[in-house]
Amino acid sequence: MVADSHHRARRFAGVACVGGRFRAGCCCVVVVVVFALAGRVHSGFTAGPPASFRGAGFYRFGPTPTECRCVVETSPAELDAAVRAGGAVVLDVYAVWCGPCKLLEPALRKLAGRFSSGEFDERGSPRPQVLRLDSDRHTTKATALGVEGLPTVIFYKHGVETGRFEGSVSLSQLEDAAAAALGMVELLDDTGLATEVSSLEELELTVQMEDVLMLGVLGSGTWEQDSAALDGTLQLLRRQLGGQMQVLTLDASSLPGVAESLQLGDLPAVVIFQDGQKVMHLEGRDAAAASVDDLQDALEDVVTASDMD
Repeated sequence: MVADSHHRARRFAGVACVGGRFRAGCCCVVVVVVFALAGRVHSGFTAGPPASFRGAGFYRFGPTPTECRCVVETSPAELDAAVRAGGAVVLDVYAVWCGPCKLLEPALRKLAGRFSSGEFDERGSPRPQVLRLDSDRHTTKATALGVEGLPTVIFYKHGVETGRFEGSVSLSQLEDAAAAALGMVELLDDTGLATEVSSLEELELTVQMEDVLMLGVLGSGTWEQDSAALDGTLQLLRRQLGGQMQVLTLDASSLPGVAESLQLGDLPAVVIFQDGQKVMHLEGRDAAAASVDDLQDALEDVVTASDMD
């Protein structure tokens, strides 16, 4: 794990932080999902004991039945049966010692979560699924599949292979590959803008599935100007890390009591979660004045502290 963490740190070394002006955004909640970062401390953030929202009745952390079913470990016989059934199958051939395989896991879970929603169900075909095959436990099958590098992701539909790639990719790249190989154009995001979340349950699933994420809580009225400033910074951070994160939006007006549930004293606010628990937060004008560097440093600090544990 230590070597893997060092690899992730090198992947983000040299990322430039760029300033700029942004248009005022609508009142919303922005979730910045970060797959991997490492680095320094920003003293403007308030660090404290991790605060789970289990007691507040807002989040229920830990694996859920839905999450546990998302990506399914498979055997050669089970894989063959799934392919013969004719539905869309995304197969991840991996090894437990493989660092790039670990980096791919968050994107696979996200894709599996979308499949489980029923959005891509086709009449007469099984629901699309994401399967994993351990190449060390099933060496003969991995060889028969023509696997030469890890991870290898293979797409199947109507009983035949429709595409494959090797290596770790971002969620957007995985979705692009799946869209092309499986004919799922709905996976493509042509706008490049934030994706809207329709419910707290959807937000909860995101929090549960990601190792580290940043939540920007934006307000209206007297908080609108500061919220717009923070919104712009978060959007720039998302674009700067291009493909290594996903930005989600949620209308704050549809979330009465969300600030209280998140134990926030002022808006706008930035909250960093790790493994489903709150580990850092920044509120009010401090949040509005935070730069891309500030936010990235805070995220890096969280991951670095985790790697040292």
